[in-house]
Amino acid sequence: MIKTKTYFFIFVIVFALSLSLNFYYLFFHNHKSYISGFSFLDPTISNLEVEDYLEAKNEYTVSYKPLKFEIQEIISKSEGEFGVYFEDLEFHSWIGINETNLFTPASLMKVTTVSAILKEVEEGELSLDKEVFLSQDYVDNKFGELYKYQGSTISIKKLIEIALIYSDNTAVRALHPFISYDRWIEARLNMGLPLVSIEESEKGIELTPKQFSNVFRSLYYSGYLSRSSSNWILELLSESEFKKGIPAGVPDGVTVSHKIGVWINEGETIGSVHDCGIVYAKKPYILCIMSEGVTSKEGNEVIEEISRTVYNYVSNQSDL
Repeated sequence: MIKTKTYFFIFVIVFALSLSLNFYYLFFHNHKSYISGFSFLDPTISNLEVEDYLEAKNEYTVSYKPLKFEIQEIISKSEGEFGVYFEDLEFHSWIGINETNLFTPASLMKVTTVSAILKEVEEGELSLDKEVFLSQDYVDNKFGELYKYQGSTISIKKLIEIALIYSDNTAVRALHPFISYDRWIEARLNMGLPLVSIEESEKGIELTPKQFSNVFRSLYYSGYLSRSSSNWILELLSESEFKKGIPAGVPDGVTVSHKIGVWINEGETIGSVHDCGIVYAKKPYILCIMSEGVTSKEGNEVIEEISRTVYNYVSNQSDL
C-alpha cells in the first residue's frame, strides 16, 4: 500500500513537471519566438522586446491632428479653395485638407519636364552641353525673361537652371523636343503622376496636392533619377527666385526646395497660386499647397501663413 502511494506521488510530481514545461514552451518560448519573428517589419523594430518596442514607438509616433485643425482655421478665412498635403519625411505621418481635390498645376510641371530631360542625359541620349537655338516656336512671354533672347543659342544645362530657378516658360518649352514620348511616360509614372501627353500638359491638366507630393518624395529618396541628378534639381529649387509662399513662412537660414505655380488668365486677377516643396527643418517635411479662386497676393499670404504654422508645429514636436 505504501509502495502504491509512493508510485502515485512520483507520478503526480512527474505529471506536474511535464505540464509546467509544456506551459512554459507554449506561452513563453513561443511568445518570444513571436516577438522576434516579425520578418515583414522594419528591422530596427522587428527584434525588439515588447518593453523596448513600446518605448521606441513613443519616439516615432507623432500626431498631426492638431496641426490639421490649425490649417483648416487658416483656410476658412479665405474665399478661395485650398488643398494642402503635409508629410513628415522622418516617420511618414501625414495630414491633408482637400488633398485629393484637383487643381491646374501650371508651372509645377516644370520639375517633371526637367526630370525627364536628366534621365535622357543619364541614359546617354542627351548631353547637358548641347546647344539649343531659341526659335520662335519656343518663345513664351507669359513667365520669365528668356523670350527676349529669341534667335540666340543656349545649352541644355542653362535651360534647366533657368526653368527651375526662374520658372521660365521659354526655357521649358525649349527642352520639350528633347524628351521622347516613352521617356515622358516613364518619368510621370515613376514619379507617381497620372499619365498625360506633353501636349495635354501644356494645355493645362489637373492634379491633386497629394499626387504632386510624389514628385518631391521621388527626388528626396532618389527613386527615379540618380542621386546626383536628384540632388541637383533640389539644389536648383532651393535657389528659386520666388521667396513668397512657403519660404516666407520659415526662419532665415532654413533651406526650402520648392516650385511655384501660377495660373491666372490674361486680363483676370483671380486664378490659381501653388507652392510645393521640401522644408529642410530639423525634421524635414513635404508641404504642397494648391489654390484656386484667389488673387496672387491672397494666395501667397495664405500659403505663407500655412507654412509658418506647419514649421512652428513641427519644430515644437522636434524639441519634445
